[in-house]
Amino acid sequence: MRMDWRSKLETFSFGQHQVQLLVPLQEDIRERYRLQKEIDVSVSFPFWAQVWPAAKALCSFISNHPQLLKHKRVLELAAGLGLPSLLATQLASSVSCSDNHFDAVDQMQHTIDTLRLHNIDCFQLDWSEPALNFFADVVLLSDINYDPSQFESLYRRIVAFISEGSTVLLSTPQRLMAKSFIEQLKPFCMHQEECAIEEPGGIVYCSVMVLTAGQVSWQQDLRE
Repeated sequence: MRMDWRSKLETFSFGQHQVQLLVPLQEDIRERYRLQKEIDVSVSFPFWAQVWPAAKALCSFISNHPQLLKHKRVLELAAGLGLPSLLATQLASSVSCSDNHFDAVDQMQHTIDTLRLHNIDCFQLDWSEPALNFFADVVLLSDINYDPSQFESLYRRIVAFISEGSTVLLSTPQRLMAKSFIEQLKPFCMHQEECAIEEPGGIVYCSVMVLTAGQVSWQQDLRE
């Protein structure tokens, strides 16, 4: 089913890389939400429908360290509009972009079709499902740790990916409530960078962490 909102093709620049992305017009999204709310008061606002600072921070990090994704199989979870995944298509051998919201996946596919990309697919996926069976060399996560009630299951999911040999790139705004969650991940963190993202409302500071069990090989990749 095609989306009932309009989109604008926007270009984002990260170092030497440029990424094009279809972004829904926010007035259409807000109107659609208003109409849905009249029918079902429990409906959630579609936060997936905009580009968040943490996604930009992750893209900036990837652009600075492109060797981390070169010739790799990449998976993005809770991707929303999929900005990091679209950048990854310029480097990785294959990219899988996922979100648990159907509308987000529909929008991703619209972008993929419009740009005629061939090394990326998108699908609906709930990362919290216990039976998740998907291997990737690199897993991308941006602004996924915002709900404290999900921190425990998210931590288990990240550790499971690391245990299976994946490297996780986690980008997060510097939220006080997420401090304990981030501290749990410190034993797996072999590299961390801070990134200042300029937004209309001011600067948003984000942290990008490289989480892996194989520190030596990834330290070599970062030096190349």
